[in-house]
Amino acid sequence: STAQQDEALARAETQWAALPDGETLRRLRFKTASAAALERAVANSEAVETTGSAANVSAEAAAAFQYGESDRVHAYPLRLRGKVLAVVLVDGNGETPVETAAVEALTATAEAWIEAVGARRKTAAAA
Repeated sequence: STAQQDEALARAETQWAALPDGETLRRLRFKTASAAALERAVANSEAVETTGSAANVSAEAAAAFQYGESDRVHAYPLRLRGKVLAVVLVDGNGETPVETAAVEALTATAEAWIEAVGARRKTAAAA
């Protein structure tokens, strides 16, 4: 119904407004040893589902994204040639579960794009 769509849109706008600004994200740094779930995602090069506790995602990420123990967070490693370059954090709630296939497709596309850009740079440098 239209009322439900309006309510869902209002919730999404509220959640979007709560995201950290770009500068905060650029400065976000922490050691994976301070984030057990993220460390697992990097070590195993596999997606991990966890809580948003500081122990799982780091105190810095938990504070930046306002995660808590009751939040569900998925960590997807972004890989290039077997090395994890980054971890993509995706959160959902009971009403809007994480679309795992979509996030996996997004990370696979990002990995392919990074590989293509790197190959293009090597080709240009050799010319």
